[in-house]
Amino acid sequence: AGQLLYANPAAKRFLAAIGAPAAGPLPDSVARLARQAFEREEAVEAEIADGAGRLYWFTAVRPAGESHVNLYAHDITTRAQAESALRESEEKYRKLFESMTEGFALHEIVTDAAGLAVDYVFLDVNPAFERMTGLRREEVVGKHVREVLKDIEPYWIETYGRVALTGEPLTFERYYPEPLDRWFEIFAYSPAPRHFAVVFMDISQRKRTEDALRESEKRHERSEERRG
Repeated sequence: AGQLLYANPAAKRFLAAIGAPAAGPLPDSVARLARQAFEREEAVEAEIADGAGRLYWFTAVRPAGESHVNLYAHDITTRAQAESALRESEEKYRKLFESMTEGFALHEIVTDAAGLAVDYVFLDVNPAFERMTGLRREEVVGKHVREVLKDIEPYWIETYGRVALTGEPLTFERYYPEPLDRWFEIFAYSPAPRHFAVVFMDISQRKRTEDALRESEKRHERSEERRG
């Protein structure tokens, strides 16, 4: 009949919070859960909120051969709030990750039996990474760098290996030959053991300008020497 037969002190507090009496008919939200458990003869679960904004995880179970249903509730407000905050944080991170102008890539280092870095795996890259390198996310994530860049110089693996295995960050400039044919300014750091992330900018235009300026200065010096 959906009548409440017994409630312990914690259950009475919940019933009071949703404006229900501590005896008599169950509140609709709880009664539906009890009916489902009674009809199915199996455990049924649901989240139910009280009037104060607290959230409970309810489990309804009909004991075998019985004509009543046992109801168990756990206050999950704190957990739900933490999960909500985490989702918001992850969403903010994802928006920043996708909108940043610098390239970003997260990797896991691969070592040999001696513990030396021999390869690394792409775990994630942002849109700026795709624009700067011409490599698509679906082409690299989950793959070893030697699969993606077959002629990669040992320098890159050795350098990133030191960062991932020692935890010491590093900032440097480096030219990457074909197929990229670009200069990059790179900041590499280790966010977790055996992992490394890189934040980088394409500085190819700056390097070309610097080279042109040096060449112009050399021509000027040679011209001055001839006049002298």
